[in-house]
Amino acid sequence: MTQYSQYLVEPFDFHLVMVGASVGKTSLVLPHVLPAFRNQNMWCFRPKPPLNGRPFLVYSLKKKVSEVLSWASGSAREFFRKSDFRKHKVLMPDSLLRSRFDGLVTEFFDQISLNEAQSRVLVELRDTLLPKLLSGELDVSKVEKQLEEAT
Repeated sequence: MTQYSQYLVEPFDFHLVMVGASVGKTSLVLPHVLPAFRNQNMWCFRPKPPLNGRPFLVYSLKKKVSEVLSWASGSAREFFRKSDFRKHKVLMPDSLLRSRFDGLVTEFFDQISLNEAQSRVLVELRDTLLPKLLSGELDVSKVEKQLEEAT
């Protein structure tokens, strides 16, 4: 496992597809999809230790990626070159400002993650119940009566 540790995804990693038809697509990795490994066609951006500031970095990179999509080039398919990307810097504010920003935005990241996890549960529930409702195996009036009795 340690030989692949560089591909291990962490919560709220920011990924960029660097090659192929999806070049330039970005993703914020939410905790409920972990554990996971990153695909070899993606770059992962994280602040270098000892810096924190992942939320600030995510928003800075989203802006940067939208600006640099025109850089993608290649003979058979489009791709980003690391050498081109390394020419550009992402400015990080001082630790106090970064900490304040992160404190505000982290709450939103956590809520996004919670909403996404709940959405997946609802999708599974729908996919389980809908066929039973349509086939008549599950009677809604009986379920309503049981719910009323339980409360």
